[in-house]
Amino acid sequence: MRDYDRAILLERIEREGATIGASIPIELDVEGEHHRIRAPILGLVAEDELSEEQRALAGSLARILRRARKERYERLDRGDCDFETGERLVEEITGIDRARTTLNQLDSPGVAEQAAQRERADRQRWLAFLKEALGHEQGRRR
Repeated sequence: MRDYDRAILLERIEREGATIGASIPIELDVEGEHHRIRAPILGLVAEDELSEEQRALAGSLARILRRARKERYERLDRGDCDFETGERLVEEITGIDRARTTLNQLDSPGVAEQAAQRERADRQRWLAFLKEALGHEQGRRR
């Protein structure tokens, strides 16, 4: 593969928003071992709260994804493949990155919880504003 083509493919991986539209891989071969990826990740995402066993699974999947990405990125970086294979590697890497992002978001609150947090914060700011505007400080009037 030409250096110019390799640089274009590597840039596609690093581009902001590269994972938009990327699919989590169904399965991956990493260091000669076959791993199912999509089903376990989607199973974890469906849970409201993760057990210790599920957290261990998430950690294991994260390590597999990290190794898979490294293998594919190094192969692409070396340029020891043709352009078509390089494009396939880019697709695989962006899918892996999408899966890693999904795993990283497991501990962050969901959309409903984020909305509830924002609403509570808005309510607290409003009450603080009203107390100040009405001259109330710690339950006393001015």
